[in-house]
Amino acid sequence: MNNSEIIALQNLEYEESLRNDRKKEENKLIEIEKRKRIEENILLKKENLIFSKNGELVKIKFQLPDKNITRVFTSNDFLSNLYDFIYIQDLGENFKIFTSHPKKLVNNDNSTLQESNISDRSKLYVYFNDL
Repeated sequence: MNNSEIIALQNLEYEESLRNDRKKEENKLIEIEKRKRIEENILLKKENLIFSKNGELVKIKFQLPDKNITRVFTSNDFLSNLYDFIYIQDLGENFKIFTSHPKKLVNNDNSTLQESNISDRSKLYVYFNDL
């Protein structure tokens, strides 16, 4: 291999390295933007999270992959409040909540805890799709 071939090969490798660095920087910026949107969403949900002040108190334990979180709701709170509560913990976006026995999906809707037979001392399981 002569000097001009070596220089041409080095130039190609250098250009490839630059492209890879640009791609990494683009991915980093995309990830920063995504994180910013998530944080803005969390703040918005925190501001708009309204819990009922009427109804019986319902203490719920959420079983997460690495810890438990306990929170008191009222029987008139909506199921969507459960999802909002987990979401604002900033543990991930893609998750589902299930009852323990029998295992049943808790819908993210405006049914109340009472209508859905979720009572005091219930234990709910949170499963993240990205695990």
